Amino acid sequence: MMTRRKLPRGVRRQHLKHVGISAQTKQRYWKQLAKLFLFWKVFGISLPEDPDVLDEEVAEYINTMYQEGDSFTYANDLVSALSRFVPRCKRKLHTTRQFIRNWGKVVSRRRATPPPLKFVKALAGAALAL
Repeated sequence: MMTRRKLPRGVRRQHLKHVGISAQTKQRYWKQLAKLFLFWKVFGISLPEDPDVLDEEVAEYINTMYQEGDSFTYANDLVSALSRFVPRCKRKLHTTRQFIRNWGKVVSRRRATPPPLKFVKALAGAALAL
């Protein structure tokens, strides 16, 4: 028989779909979902019930984000949010994921240049002095 572990008084267990996700990530996900719903509201689009229509509408929103110069990270957050909070659509967002892959191919990622050797030595000296 399994026993349920007691939590401190006043602490509630969170929903299992939120376990393993940080508060900051959850906040980012909800923010992107709110933007999507606002976009749909402005353009008179109701929440699609059919997964294929949902995929089409989200893909068009992702395309709009790309064309308006929004952050690639925001688009990824939106798709991750949908996958996390609406698990039944996780495997059904084919066009949306294709648009994300296409966007990822055109995003130029720049690597940070390494710091100068003098700076590294100064930092190491400061660390040793502590």
